[in-house]
Amino acid sequence: LLLNRLMSGKKHKLESLTADDVQAGQFEIAQEATELTAVDDTLTPGEVSTAPSVDNIALLTKRETHKTGSLKQPEAPVESREQWDNKYQYILACVAFAVGLGNVWRFPYLCQKNGGGAFMIPYVIMLVLEGIPLFIIELAIGQRLRKGPLQVWWELNPSLAGIGIASFLVSFFCSVYYNTVVTWCLLYFAQSFNFPLPWSKCPEDTPECQKSSSTSYYWYRETLNIADSLDSPAEFQWKISLALVVAWTVVCFAMIKGIKSSGKVIYVTATLPYLVLTVFCVRGVTLPGSTSGLRTLLTPDLSHMLKAEVWLDAATQIFFSLSLAFGGLIAMSSYMPEENNCYKDAIVVALINCSTSVYAGIVVFAIIGFKAHKNYEDCLSSISNSSHCDLNEFLTQSVGGTGLTFITFTEAIDHFGVFSPVFAVLFFLMLMTLGFGSMFGTCQGVLTSIQDIPMFANVRKEVITAVVCTVSLILAQLFALTTGEYILQIFDEWVATIPLLLIALAEFTAISLFYGVSRFADDIYLMCGVRPNIVMQCCWRAVSPVLMAFIFVSCLISMIYTGDILYKRYDSHLVSLHLRVLSHLNDLHRGHPLQAL
Repeated sequence: LLLNRLMSGKKHKLESLTADDVQAGQFEIAQEATELTAVDDTLTPGEVSTAPSVDNIALLTKRETHKTGSLKQPEAPVESREQWDNKYQYILACVAFAVGLGNVWRFPYLCQKNGGGAFMIPYVIMLVLEGIPLFIIELAIGQRLRKGPLQVWWELNPSLAGIGIASFLVSFFCSVYYNTVVTWCLLYFAQSFNFPLPWSKCPEDTPECQKSSSTSYYWYRETLNIADSLDSPAEFQWKISLALVVAWTVVCFAMIKGIKSSGKVIYVTATLPYLVLTVFCVRGVTLPGSTSGLRTLLTPDLSHMLKAEVWLDAATQIFFSLSLAFGGLIAMSSYMPEENNCYKDAIVVALINCSTSVYAGIVVFAIIGFKAHKNYEDCLSSISNSSHCDLNEFLTQSVGGTGLTFITFTEAIDHFGVFSPVFAVLFFLMLMTLGFGSMFGTCQGVLTSIQDIPMFANVRKEVITAVVCTVSLILAQLFALTTGEYILQIFDEWVATIPLLLIALAEFTAISLFYGVSRFADDIYLMCGVRPNIVMQCCWRAVSPVLMAFIFVSCLISMIYTGDILYKRYDSHLVSLHLRVLSHLNDLHRGHPLQAL
């Protein structure tokens, strides 16, 4: 009783203990002394006095260390934490959080850029050396301490509290702009019920559309009404603003009851994308030219293996694909019972995520092959000299991100004939569910952190959720401007890259240096009944931290070498994208910080 009071964080004074408290404490300490001699032969009952002294507290702490292998202090009884309804719901939540839009539009782009099948080799190596070790760390510490990302690092060591604060802030700002991408998918989803599809042909008397394509025109002009640059006067887009309200309302209602409400929605957001991918896979492989696209994906160009850029792309893709360092994984695992096998869960979810990337790559490259075949045939029929038409050139045109989704895919779907609206509805429904699944995990990290703060302990979670979503919606109106897409590019580059890499490096350092790998392995054995193998412990001790430090430094060097903050702007006269300098990083070194900002 005395030990629990001292360790509970409540400022009880010893003088306030009554005689009954002392008697109860003496009885419990006597029981602990008997049990202690049973587990530690070096102690005798005479070494443990029944008086509630500091020595007894040290002995009881030694027993706790002997049992758990860590110095996690016994805590006072607290209100039981809510839990997932079942193990499958938890696994689906982790899968939905990890599998996002990047699996569909970034992984295929990196394969196309870095030698096709050759990219799989560094991808798998980085998964083993970097992805799975950090995935296990985040699931294990959340489950062991049963706290959100803001509090878990503080309990591990007060000097590590900055990791939790950084994860909280990055997750909050990422959710603000990530839901904007989901909003764009929502707009396209609503327009997909029209026949013919609104992006299938150019409006009359529109030279801008005639110079590019109907899908490009619909994306840049009809949807975004994009400005020429960030320097241009920004106009407010009410259509995007109202769509943002709908998107954030969906997130709010899904998260309003915590995991009790989001856990039900997860059954849809985690499984529907696989059903739609399967439909597109069956349709894609039967299209003319699909084999050419699949051959581009599966044929390895091993010459790319010697390029450092390929390994850096593989490492960063694994990192962002698994949604590491956001804090969402820590928050979700904190709602699992302590005896859950988090070690196995981490490996299973990581493998599912990477398999999904490969599966999505097959679908995307089948569609790319079909589109390249169609463009090749159009080229042959439009010019007399067929030597100017090269199928490989069409296949190797690198398209990723929003360009792949809203231009390339929509153009391919438009050629599906009478069923094109059906496939458009399915495609953007899949993107929305992928986006919302990742949004729920990201917001879970933010909301759990706030709910675990003692000053908000008595505030209803419905109120916290509503306030966070409202504030996020207000900030997201920035992306409803005609310059919003440019601002989103900068957010994506500066909010979600360097900060997350730094957080991940700090997490590896915290476990290897501050907490100790042996103690961490003991904690996993206590929870899972399985001790991590020597390879995994070596990754935690040296390999993964060194690798993460190399990635972080490489990104910094790349930024310094570039010297400028760049973004892609749309030129309405040339109807093409061009890099534009936002500011010069070198101005900081010249003593002109205001010009740099």
